[in-house]
Amino acid sequence: MARRSAVTLHKHVGRYVQRRWASTVTTCPPQASVATGDGAKVPGFCFSGCGWLLPFHAGVAQRLLDAGVMPPLESDEIQRVRFVGASGGALIAAALACGVSPLRCMSEVVTLAHHCREHGVVWQLKEPLEHAIRQMVPADALRRLDFGGCGMRDGHQVDDGGATATSGARIRSRLGVAVTNVHDWSHARFKVTLQRPLPVPLPTYIDEFGSLDDLVDALVTSSYVPMYLSGAPATRFRDKWHVDGGLAEPVPRIDGFLQVTMLPFMKADITPQLVAPVKEWYGSIPRLLRAAFIPGSDGTLWDLFHFGEACAAAWVEEQASSQRSEGV
Repeated sequence: MARRSAVTLHKHVGRYVQRRWASTVTTCPPQASVATGDGAKVPGFCFSGCGWLLPFHAGVAQRLLDAGVMPPLESDEIQRVRFVGASGGALIAAALACGVSPLRCMSEVVTLAHHCREHGVVWQLKEPLEHAIRQMVPADALRRLDFGGCGMRDGHQVDDGGATATSGARIRSRLGVAVTNVHDWSHARFKVTLQRPLPVPLPTYIDEFGSLDDLVDALVTSSYVPMYLSGAPATRFRDKWHVDGGLAEPVPRIDGFLQVTMLPFMKADITPQLVAPVKEWYGSIPRLLRAAFIPGSDGTLWDLFHFGEACAAAWVEEQASSQRSEGV
């Protein structure tokens, strides 16, 4: 049943791409200079949990790069930009923070999907996911994650104050990875709202990494959906039990950061609703959620990538129109 529902969603996606998204993508002018509403450049980007819908995030990132909203990944300017992610969103956030292109991410996603279609997904994904992350993350990842305004300079600690999530967590490096600590529930903080639908502890944002292995472990932990990546209900990270970082707060909330999600019931700056009526492209929420746990075909994954491009293009055009009307 789950696979049939996912296939139905994939057909919806494919048909809608052919009818509408391609024209939306091609009409966005490359290298457009777009700023936030107050005229300042975007200081950071937040990517929601997504599962196998991750190509949507990659497509959004590609269009934001093409439009100049996100600085080139090898530029000096990108060193002043932060990336925050929960669950699958942490994977694209880490990739971008480490200078890995969205297309390179797509290569790893497609390769991992091939593996899972052959060997299975449920209880089988943890080790292949870890391998894919190690293939994607560069050897100098820790150096790349050092924020231009914090860290050590000339032997002295320099701190720009960091960014603050709505949970109160401080994010001081260029990467914040959301994880959910379930080791000691007696000290956990809970807040259940429409945007935080599950009664699980608020996420902790990991922003310091002692080694490349520690970074990889954090990313796997952020994506650890209980009883999905493996048969265990939680995974050990830094000697404590953790689960998926997007369970309580699917979309990381940081003031001034551009928020991206494919989840239609979550608020964000870039969402599918920018280009499509909600039920026109996914049919139902159960169908969408099932598709997030089952890898689609290569064609479907690339359709999702182009969908992300189209949604980001619509946001860019919306911002440009707003600035034109205000005489910016």
